Amino acid sequence: MSIELPLALSVVKFVAILSRISAFMFAFPFFDSQQIPMNYKIFFSVVLSFCLMPGLPGNWSEAASFGNLDLLGLFFLIASEVILGLTISLVVLCIIEVFAFAGHVMAMDMGFLMAESIDPSTEQSSSITSQMLVQVFLVMFLIMEGHHEIIRLAAGSFETLPPGAFLVDEGMLEFLIKLGSQIFLVGMQIALPIFAVIFMSNIALGLIARFGEDFPVLDLSFAIHLGLGLIVLMAIFPIIMEICRKMNEQLLNLLSLLVAY
Repeated sequence: MSIELPLALSVVKFVAILSRISAFMFAFPFFDSQQIPMNYKIFFSVVLSFCLMPGLPGNWSEAASFGNLDLLGLFFLIASEVILGLTISLVVLCIIEVFAFAGHVMAMDMGFLMAESIDPSTEQSSSITSQMLVQVFLVMFLIMEGHHEIIRLAAGSFETLPPGAFLVDEGMLEFLIKLGSQIFLVGMQIALPIFAVIFMSNIALGLIARFGEDFPVLDLSFAIHLGLGLIVLMAIFPIIMEICRKMNEQLLNLLSLLVAY
């Protein structure tokens, strides 16, 4: 059954726009938080879709072949936009997990691994340092007006990527695999100063325990690890802020390439 009525054509256009906007919004940091009610998310996506409809390119409908669209075609169109949203979510998650992994390594070395708390945004337990680094990254995202850039990318994607045209091919899979490998590489680089200092302190404590058997190494090791870890963390915090800035820029660049793929 083909959809040929003018009213139906407008509805199909709106559904296509809403699918893409929802895909962007539900992958957007903060907006995907479980603390935001679902009806607020849906309302914002619907309003933004209505606002973007008048500014669509003139050949947008022709590029999507809306005139010959049937129900099966509509299903594949929406599925393509959902896949786009899932891909964007994966890219955003990979960048955020860099800092979560770095914080986990720091917590393991500093003795904070058992001191976990519930992250209200995900309702999952994570280490204190992981939550701190992720929050620093998200605050830097807002400072750099990343939320504005996300909306601009969503609006500009209609000019570069026709509706239903996004597909995950071999090149896209290779890109996502390489991006996933960066979680461990960059995350370990962020945590390396604390890892190295704690490692050297363990060697020193081992030598002290070997030659000074009466010295309470075990009792003091936790305090030493914690103190050294906090000192190094404060020393490298400006570097972490700069890494957050560069990772935010990389995130926006990756999303720009994604919508122009």
